[in-house]
Amino acid sequence: MKRVKRAATLLMSMSMALTLFAAPVTVSAHEQEAEAGTEVTVITRAAMCPNCGGTMNDISTSWGEWYRTGVVRNCNTYAWGTDLELRREGTKTTKCSTCGFGKSEAVSETRWECHGFNS
Repeated sequence: MKRVKRAATLLMSMSMALTLFAAPVTVSAHEQEAEAGTEVTVITRAAMCPNCGGTMNDISTSWGEWYRTGVVRNCNTYAWGTDLELRREGTKTTKCSTCGFGKSEAVSETRWECHGFNS
């Protein structure tokens, strides 16, 4: 009986080990495009510096006060009332980590403020 258990255990462990090496490997989409001769587009996660091609890093963002835009929608949380759209505008400053080039751009954020109630 011990001999059968040992043989079964050995057979199962060998089959598990072989399935690790025999698993199908898929080629990613960009490698398939490269093999086909088509152009491959790389999307970067950080903005590139217009001067040197380095990485533009966020330095700071300064925000103004929230203000009402005048847009109103029905309240999603309560039976009665409305939600008001609020917005704030600011300035985001970025700087290149390679050449030191810096720039500022206008940014904005929007949020909803609930003015609902239940009776």
